[in-house]
Amino acid sequence: MPFFDRQCALLLLACYASLSHSQTQPIKVALPSSMPPYVISASNSGIALDIIANIYRERGREVIFSFLPNHRAAKEFLNKVHTLAFAIPINYPVFYSDAVLSFKNVAISLSANDLKLKDVTDLANKRVTAFQNARNFLGDKFKQMAANNPNYSEVTNQQHQLTLLFKGRTDVIIIEQRIFWYHFAQLNLASAIAQKFRIHPLFKAAPRYSAFHSEKQRDTFNLGLKKLRNSPKYQAIFDQYLNDLKSVHP
Repeated sequence: MPFFDRQCALLLLACYASLSHSQTQPIKVALPSSMPPYVISASNSGIALDIIANIYRERGREVIFSFLPNHRAAKEFLNKVHTLAFAIPINYPVFYSDAVLSFKNVAISLSANDLKLKDVTDLANKRVTAFQNARNFLGDKFKQMAANNPNYSEVTNQQHQLTLLFKGRTDVIIIEQRIFWYHFAQLNLASAIAQKFRIHPLFKAAPRYSAFHSEKQRDTFNLGLKKLRNSPKYQAIFDQYLNDLKSVHP
């Protein structure tokens, strides 16, 4: 074989080997550490986790999940430790997928306090406990309130938000509605405090995306997501986790 042909053959072989290697490498996914029923680290399950797993397993790919605090998930993803990150803020120069699902963030207060919350600005003089990194997800008006409110705080453990509220240690919690009902059921609080709190819908529905390092990775994910959405399996994933909450959800 002439030298030039041999070099071309070796180059093609190397390219094929590199492509094959990349297609067999596991998909590394960064997920928030505390977001049930969307992410349940203790059982390696949850709505978001199952959606992502289904997309890649349909293509025969192994998926490895890492459960991290919000700030660390974003930092490690940007350092390319992970193939994708779910539900990081959308202000990074990366490639975001179509909406994987939508959140409904709400403010919740005790009925006994009779708080009138019609707008984010009404939180300015209240003790507010939000989920971690909330100030970067809930818009400029909320971010300004958080910066100017000395009684504003964020926590990683969202079940702790309920404990703080029902023990009177905070006036308002900011939490995603399904996450609230999940922890409400887990704490078995329904009989003791049913109807003793108010849900204030201060925020619009908030789509959550997966972030990628390349357009090709994003497009491949979107194709799988569209296929899953058009099948009964997508709703079945939600039903699997949300049906158990019907006993406590009004």
